[in-house]
Amino acid sequence: MDGITGFNIHRGCLAVGERPRSRRWQEIATGARTMVALERVMNADNVGGVARNAATFGADAALLAPFARATPWPSALHALREQNVALRHEGEGLSAAAIEACDY
Repeated sequence: MDGITGFNIHRGCLAVGERPRSRRWQEIATGARTMVALERVMNADNVGGVARNAATFGADAALLAPFARATPWPSALHALREQNVALRHEGEGLSAAAIEACDY
């Protein structure tokens, strides 16, 4: 693959798996006490790092495009706020609408 693309395309990530059925984000969020939501994260290393940290800190759920589609975005954030979920953000990399939807 490196010869075809001209660079290390898989960046060390190769896997074969069966993808489960898509689930609505509301189904995943129900009952979760701690949840991670990723917006516009494309790098597999970053997603993996976030997933490992989320597991370490006991996150019950993760919302990200390939697994649980939180659409329309950022309306999903407003729906979570209505369920008294405190939303926190990192300013770098988030859209203005996502930041506006957060509490902290």
